[in-house]
Amino acid sequence: MFISSLSSRVVFDSMDNQVIVDPGIHNQPGYAPYDQGLAQNLFIKKQSGDVFIGKVWPGTTAFPDFLNPNATYVFVCCCRFHELG
Repeated sequence: MFISSLSSRVVFDSMDNQVIVDPGIHNQPGYAPYDQGLAQNLFIKKQSGDVFIGKVWPGTTAFPDFLNPNATYVFVCCCRFHELG
C-alpha cells in the first residue's frame, strides 16, 4: 500500500523511482524464515560449508541462494509472513 501510494506521488511529481528488494534474512535462531531456510539448506554458503553471513541494515543476515528453486518459494513466503505481521 505504501509503495503504490509513494509511486503515484513520484510519477505525479515527474520523478523517477527504483524499488529495491533486499532479500537478506536476519540470522536469528527462532526467527521462522531463518529457521526454515537453515532446515532446507537454502542459504548461500562459504567454501567451508558454513552459511555466509553478511552485514546489511539493521544488522547481520543470511542470503537465500536463488540458484536453489526452493529458495524463491521460501522468500515469497517470508514476504507474506511480514505482510500478515
